[in-house]
Amino acid sequence: MLKTTTITSRRLFTFSNLLPSWFKVESRKLESHPDHIGVEAEEYNRMVKVHYWLLNRPFILMVAKLKSCNLKVLDMGTGPGWNSIGLAKKHPDWKITAIDLSPDMIALAKKNAELEGVSHQINFMVGDATNLPFADNEFGLVVSHFMLHHINHPEDLLSEAKRVNHQNGQIFIKDLLRHFILHIQK
Repeated sequence: MLKTTTITSRRLFTFSNLLPSWFKVESRKLESHPDHIGVEAEEYNRMVKVHYWLLNRPFILMVAKLKSCNLKVLDMGTGPGWNSIGLAKKHPDWKITAIDLSPDMIALAKKNAELEGVSHQINFMVGDATNLPFADNEFGLVVSHFMLHHINHPEDLLSEAKRVNHQNGQIFIKDLLRHFILHIQK
């Protein structure tokens, strides 16, 4: 079971000061660009469906417990749309906007939502999470799942998420921690 932890600024400061003295952390390595096209998009869609219970379901269950102060939700990096679809099923009152860089992923997401009967609730569109075409304070809930590790400058995505998030809204981002190799220094 996944556990979430809130880290206060003070705790984060203390931890970040101690970490370098205990371990050497390798520099961040980007994964492939997330703009999946053609067969790659279809293969990714199949992989997500097979591993939905492990990868997506826990995320959907966590996010579904949150509130959207204005019922408008933004899913950044939706891929084939399974998280938006799962959230739409849990919250029929939510209006979800889901973006992805890949036109092929958006086409798959639209098809998946249609097959699952929630296409009326989700607006899928091609878009860049580091340069969102939305107004400030537009969304009561902003989510992103397993996307941040693909972004050259994650601070751009985080800044945009904050900008479009309603002043009474929430942001929920879940990502992988890869290439985090700790070497104990003697």
